[in-house]
Formats: sequence, structure tokens, C-alpha cells
Amino acid sequence: MQAARKDRKQAIVYVRDIAAGYLEPYEFGGPNKLGGKALIKPVNVPVNQYGNLPRKKLAQLKAKGNVFIGKVKTKAGTVDGVWQRIPPTRKQPGHLKLLLRFADAHQVKQHLGYRDRAARIISANFNAVFGKALARAMATAR
Repeated sequence: MQAARKDRKQAIVYVRDIAAGYLEPYEFGGPNKLGGKALIKPVNVPVNQYGNLPRKKLAQLKAKGNVFIGKVKTKAGTVDGVWQRIPPTRKQPGHLKLLLRFADAHQVKQHLGYRDRAARIISANFNAVFGKALARAMATAR
């Protein structure tokens, strides 16, 4: 944001290019933008309050001896991800547990609506806020 001043009577509100690239699919729809070749989708791993994988979680998982990264053939097809080897117990045989899945970009449904929301807020509040700002500017003018 660039605020207006007495010598420049124009304010600018913008989204940085890198953020706009990530937000665009969530505003207009289409495939989500991936930082690399694959998207990490948590399956059996706790996520943070935003639904994302915590920063060092992948490194923590890779450091464990019973966890590996690779493709595994399942009944549903080949799944690429982070797997945990579960040792056998008396009640069940040993098996693999999918922790994180590597997937391609998926279609995002339009749901943010931040442009429409911004237009509604501006139209509802512009006159009152502008009036106060103009009165203050006129009061402090030299």
C-alpha cells in the first residue's frame, strides 16, 4: 500500500506479483500454482492453523528411520509420497502408512472474492472516510 499525501493525492493498494500469482487461482479459478513440480498434500500428519504443513515437518519425517520417500504401488494405482513403515503387531501385519502425498496441481474453485469484497467496502465507507480525511487535511493546510 502507498498512502496518499498532500503532495501526492493518490493512494495505491496492490498485491505483490509473487502473491498475485498464488492468489489468482483462488480468485478466478483454474489450476493452483505450484512452487515446484509437485504439491505436498498432508494425509496423516498434523497441519498448522492454516491447513499447511509446518515448516520443518518434512525434514523431521525424513530423519526418522522408519520413513521413506518414494512411489508405492497400491490397489488404487501408484502413489508418490512420504511413507511410514508400521511394524507388525499381534493383531495386524506390518504395513505402510501414507503421511504426505505428492500430487499435481488441482483445479481450484473460485471462492475468495476479494475484489468484490473490496469494492463493497469502498462503496459503503468511501464518503465518510474521505470526508473526515478531507476535513483534517483542510484543517492542517498552510
